[in-house]
Order: sequence, then structure tokens, then C-alpha cells
Amino acid sequence: MTLNPASDDLLRDYITAVYVILMRASAMPEEAFKARFEDEFENGLLHRVGVYTAPHEAFRQFYDRDEYDAMHQCDPDRRAWL
Repeated sequence: MTLNPASDDLLRDYITAVYVILMRASAMPEEAFKARFEDEFENGLLHRVGVYTAPHEAFRQFYDRDEYDAMHQCDPDRRAWL
């Protein structure tokens, strides 16, 4: 999920979006999820949440173009470097 920190959305809106997505993806009953989320939030969840680079950017930080080509030279359907 990508959230644009430069937009006018409030942190509360971001947390709400994450909460709803996690709640719906969870197998926990709604009330149990809510209690767990609140407990985690009160115990420092906000400080454990961070901003990370997009997966394709992280990939490029680990593999340069030559390495990518070497890894995928035998692929039947070679896709362009990410």
C-alpha cells in the first residue's frame, strides 16, 4: 500500500486506512482485532511503523542491471529490468 506523505491527508486517515485493510484481511473476529490493534498501538505500534522504499526500488538497490541480466539470461519470457 502506498500513501503519499506529501498529500493533505491526516495521519489519522492513514492509520484508519491501515486499520481497515488489516482488519478485513485478518481471520480474527472484529472485536478481537480491535482490542489487539488498540493494545499494540498503546504499546508502541506507532514507533514500529516506518516508511520503506517501494519493492522495485529496493530490488534495484541490491541488483544492478548486469546482475539482473545474468540471473535472467535463461528465462523463456525475459521481462525488462524492473
